[in-house]
Amino acid sequence: MSVIKQIFNAFTRGPVYIVFFGLIFFGVGAGLTYQQLILEREGVQAQGEVINLVTNCDDEGCSYAPVVRFKAQDGGTISFESTYSSNPPSHYVGETVTVIYRLEAPEKADIKGEGQLFRIIFMSVGGIVIILGLGMFFLNLRNSFIIGIDPGVGNGAAVGPTGMMRSATTIYQGKTYTSVDDLPPEARAKVQKAMSVFEDKDGDGIPDILQGAVGNISLVQADQSAGVPGSDPGEKLRKLQQMLDERLITRQEYKAKKAEILSRM
Repeated sequence: MSVIKQIFNAFTRGPVYIVFFGLIFFGVGAGLTYQQLILEREGVQAQGEVINLVTNCDDEGCSYAPVVRFKAQDGGTISFESTYSSNPPSHYVGETVTVIYRLEAPEKADIKGEGQLFRIIFMSVGGIVIILGLGMFFLNLRNSFIIGIDPGVGNGAAVGPTGMMRSATTIYQGKTYTSVDDLPPEARAKVQKAMSVFEDKDGDGIPDILQGAVGNISLVQADQSAGVPGSDPGEKLRKLQQMLDERLITRQEYKAKKAEILSRM
């Protein structure tokens, strides 16, 4: 088998799909970050005030998007609804925020810094998935060039804790095997050792190495969220009471959210 074909097979037999999936996540985060940087560089800043919170509810609960009013450079008063909503609200009525907008389209303004955590998470998860896909690619190359095994694509291939593609077609030293279990003992041991990096001890179908990486991202998100204003339970309850007093939410929503906040204390 030619070197080019070995490299092509190593990339297309699994890693290409993982890398593509990671690129989608990373691309979304990078694209939004680029748009924000362009807006901050070319746009105009102004001070605005949160005048309302729009409630968006679905089967998973309610989230709240701030409505901001500010005075544009031409003297006109502009109001806009943020594209980001959260629960609990990231802003409260009466809060002063910095607004960024383009002179030709002030109605498409954004709150400065909003959505930054969302963009970081998308790029981080995408980067981790890409690294995992590249890791699988180099592992396939190692099997092909160093161990001498070319993992083929078979029907019904399955991933197990001691190896991948158990029912796949495998070529070893010129001979074709229909299963990894049919390989000679020394070759089977090498494959199992090489594939142990993708071990799935809890049997949930996700390699433990990826679960650990994504878990770290979740911890980073939790740490960053802890520093966001409004994360204190007492402050959340005060904001919740203020929203009820201003009739932004119903009493039923107030009671449900209050119970949720108190349960997390």
